[in-house]
Amino acid sequence: MIKRFFLIASINISLLLISLPILLVYYNYNQQMLDVLTPKNEYLIRKLKSDIVLRYNVTAYNRLRTLYVYKSNEGEFLIYSLIIANKNHYPQAYFDIYHGLKFIDNLPPHNISNTYSTKLMITYLMKAVSLNHKQSVYELGKLYLQGKYVSQDSILGEKLINSSGFLKGHLLH
Repeated sequence: MIKRFFLIASINISLLLISLPILLVYYNYNQQMLDVLTPKNEYLIRKLKSDIVLRYNVTAYNRLRTLYVYKSNEGEFLIYSLIIANKNHYPQAYFDIYHGLKFIDNLPPHNISNTYSTKLMITYLMKAVSLNHKQSVYELGKLYLQGKYVSQDSILGEKLINSSGFLKGHLLH
């Protein structure tokens, strides 16, 4: 009986020790989200959005992009990606459009996937690939390996992944 008690107690302590770092990371992530949404940052976000819309400012786009990492509404950022991509032919913005459309496409329960949205996603991804955006080349390689949105072609997929130089040694199939 005592052995069982100590066994259960040691398992509970182990679980607590394992979960504590996870809880701390989660707390820090949520705190960062709250920090992004302060009034000071809301002013900064409005200014960055204005610089993007009125001046097509890529630096403002990149700063806004880092702030949006902590925001849950990816669809809102899509409009700024469209502006910068179409006015500046900025490869990261092309990739962000692909990523934003993919995010929207996978939203449950609506799952708006259709031929047009898929073609649009791939078109913007291909624009980034044509500008040698490494993350886009890698992503396209993954899509060819999976046969998702494009015809499956494992040889081309591996070739793209290897040529991307992105995340060397971390093939995600």
